[in-house]
Amino acid sequence: MTVKISDPLGRPLLRLNRDQKRLFESELKAALRRKPKKGTPRRVRYDCIITVKHPGRPAKIYRLYARAALVDMKTQKAWPFFFGMLILEWIEAALPPFPQVKARPVPI
Repeated sequence: MTVKISDPLGRPLLRLNRDQKRLFESELKAALRRKPKKGTPRRVRYDCIITVKHPGRPAKIYRLYARAALVDMKTQKAWPFFFGMLILEWIEAALPPFPQVKARPVPI
């Protein structure tokens, strides 16, 4: 299984390692066992795109809304997915830090 996480524009952000994949897979199975809701959250921009690829099967593409709602893009079914909070923490840890700008004194 391969799990790729990209930002809303499609740029790759993170590829999960073996331990992260194991955690993600168990949480995804637990979330998909629940009864899904239909539709996407209104007026909320999605945080990231999660692509799950199993060998020999087509890739499943999910969107993560508001850190806690997982929506299948093909069927538009939604599940609560609180593991998304941890995924976004992993993304923030993987991104390079912002460059520090030195403060310049303001002339009077």
